[in-house]
Amino acid sequence: MPEPLACRWLRKALDDLRLAEAAMDIGVDPGLAAFHAQQAAEKALKALLVAYGVPAPRTHDLWELIDLLGRKTDVSYLRGIDAEELTYYAVEPRYPGPPIIREEAEYALDKANKVVDWVKQHLSRLGVNC
Repeated sequence: MPEPLACRWLRKALDDLRLAEAAMDIGVDPGLAAFHAQQAAEKALKALLVAYGVPAPRTHDLWELIDLLGRKTDVSYLRGIDAEELTYYAVEPRYPGPPIIREEAEYALDKANKVVDWVKQHLSRLGVNC
């Protein structure tokens, strides 16, 4: 039986979390860790959207993804942790510009972990066990 699409999205999100953590551990540009943290949150939210039967839009905008999820479930937790703030890291760290410092990347990684954990709980409640 093929793996559910939601689980494939979640697996990619978990890979991005591991990449963000590895980037922090090896001391590369903290912007890379922040970028992968954003990617983890984005892909996790898309996992939950597809579990609800909503096609995952081609966007890096977490505001948009959370708004879509808000039509299916209570997203007050995500709003409470300001998960949307991660959107900034989808593009900015990939180009020369203002540097992202380690503390900022750690904050992004913490926020991404919270988003992924929240999504995993919701997937479980929907009976999607990855």
